[in-house]
Amino acid sequence: GEGAQAVLAFMEKLRARIKLYVMFDALKNLRKGGRVSALTAGLGDLMQIKLLVDIYDDEFHQVDKIRTRSRGIERLIEVARQAGPADRLAVVYSGNIAQDVALVQSRLADIVPLERQLLVETTPGLGAHTGVAALGASLVRRM
Repeated sequence: GEGAQAVLAFMEKLRARIKLYVMFDALKNLRKGGRVSALTAGLGDLMQIKLLVDIYDDEFHQVDKIRTRSRGIERLIEVARQAGPADRLAVVYSGNIAQDVALVQSRLADIVPLERQLLVETTPGLGAHTGVAALGASLVRRM
């Protein structure tokens, strides 16, 4: 029932409270999008490097480079916890990685109960940039 200006003001306040972390399983799609060089992508995929980024202001900000998927998932959970208490959590994913999604959900259930968590599968358009098996956590932090 609010006017457009009130909705825009609310959205701007909400935007400042959102943290989005994404772990890329492979770097080849980031290379295609121009975010990493061909050399970085080739070496990264050869060495099983998982890139963990924080996305804000329409830019990727590297948080960490991790070897192996299991360590990458643990690091994603760790940085999501460090983002502080949250009102909501969305686990964002691409591909058939239900077991990883469930792990992230359960490990973060103590900071955001399952009933306040959302599952968000990426669209094909976004999936072209993230690649298969990308996994992320988006939190709406408490005020």
